[in-house]
Amino acid sequence: MRRDPVALRLAAVLRKVASDIGWSKRAPEGRGVDVAAHFTFGGYAANAIEVEVSPQGDLAIHRVVTAVLVAQPVNPLGIDAQMQGATIDGLSTALNLEITIDGLHGCPGADQRDLRGLRSPVA
Repeated sequence: MRRDPVALRLAAVLRKVASDIGWSKRAPEGRGVDVAAHFTFGGYAANAIEVEVSPQGDLAIHRVVTAVLVAQPVNPLGIDAQMQGATIDGLSTALNLEITIDGLHGCPGADQRDLRGLRSPVA
């Protein structure tokens, strides 16, 4: 029986982030851990994230682990930058954040939540 190469590659990046974030261990009290993966633009990417929500509802991101599997990397630093930006963009979308520049809203219709409640370690 032939195994699906797409499934194998997606599983590989998922296993990597799950291992690196400590998926098999219990998260500290008040924290949660989850993983996600996606086939995108010819590559396989996965993120694992450890978060905590304060009693006031503020979100703290304690750790993000990313794995990516692409064909022949030409510029590894470019891949790092792309994954960091994509992770931040995905979090912004998930949290309904918006960008406002000189009164112009980048996400019309988004709620007015801002970045003050979001803490993240420096990448």
